[in-house]
Amino acid sequence: MVQKSLVVAIIVVVAIIVGVAGYYVLLPPTPTTTSVQTSPTATPATSATTPKTTPVTTPTKITIQWGTASVGSAGYTALGLIADIINRYMPELEVTVIPTAGAVASIKSYSNGELGGCYASTPSFTELYSGTGRFAGFTPKRMPVQTFWAYPLEITIAIHQRNLGKFRCWSDLKGQKIFSGPAGWDVGVALRAALSALNITYEHVELDWSMVADALERGTIVATIMYTTAVYGLPDWARQAELSTQLAILNPCPEELEILKAKAPQLGVFDVVENYVSPKEVFSTDVKLSSGDKMSAVRFYYGFHVGTEVPEEIVYKMLKVLEEHSRELAELNPMFRLLASDFVGMQVRGIEANSMVPIHPGLAKFLKEKGVWKGEWKIAT
Repeated sequence: MVQKSLVVAIIVVVAIIVGVAGYYVLLPPTPTTTSVQTSPTATPATSATTPKTTPVTTPTKITIQWGTASVGSAGYTALGLIADIINRYMPELEVTVIPTAGAVASIKSYSNGELGGCYASTPSFTELYSGTGRFAGFTPKRMPVQTFWAYPLEITIAIHQRNLGKFRCWSDLKGQKIFSGPAGWDVGVALRAALSALNITYEHVELDWSMVADALERGTIVATIMYTTAVYGLPDWARQAELSTQLAILNPCPEELEILKAKAPQLGVFDVVENYVSPKEVFSTDVKLSSGDKMSAVRFYYGFHVGTEVPEEIVYKMLKVLEEHSRELAELNPMFRLLASDFVGMQVRGIEANSMVPIHPGLAKFLKEKGVWKGEWKIAT
């Protein structure tokens, strides 16, 4: 009995020991606090079977509805050819040609936010920025700035050949009846500015272009405005006039030319070109000259302009493209011959004839790259 009780006691003790041991084995270990330096977590490598996606950036394309003169005009023709070059060689810019009543209408539509670009001359720019003439009382929402000058017009005066001895200089026309160009046209603004600079007072007679030759022949007027485009181009009305009456070109006298050259920078409308072409190279009939062998004139510029909302790089590249393809433009229309022969010079002369008007940063960059930028010129902001 004693031995049996002892065995049972031993079994009970062993069971208790095993149970306690099992209890401690099943308890979770007590956490230990340790000071460690954390390393950045490595980014798992991309699986070779997972394609990597790269975002595709599509260049932003700028579209400009660009105003110009009416269909059939020199301005409309010019912008049509220019737009074709831009649209072919500049994928980031698209130009749509929009005809308007003329440079002033084009500028006003741009300034009112209706168009993205405009057709402007040095006379119209001067009036816009001074709030005078055709822009008196006009309140623009934004202003175009000098962007691209395309071609010039040379303005002079014609008389009837029977009056060659009577009129020798422009000043001889004081008090006379003159057709100085239609009231709203840039050519008329330029000639009237030149006559005013010479203190020449006269009686303006408003005419339709088709009536000029008859008015000279009858003596209703003694002189008329006459102009060429880019030296050699002659408007249709002038072609008709030379066939209908005997024309002579009245050159400014040397002292008048000096006055005009001195006053031109302050007027901001034109510059002066002396002895630039023989009448034989322009007219088909025997048009005479009051003096010398070549015509002299005041000259202004036409171009196509935007504001600073068009980025600098877009305008800069546009100018580079137009310069590169200027000879192609000249082959398509002779009005671009001067542009092709001296693209940079055309921009400089346009600015100098209108230097109070700010210059687009893209044009400024282009001219600085060419080494012709002048410190007194103002970059638009």
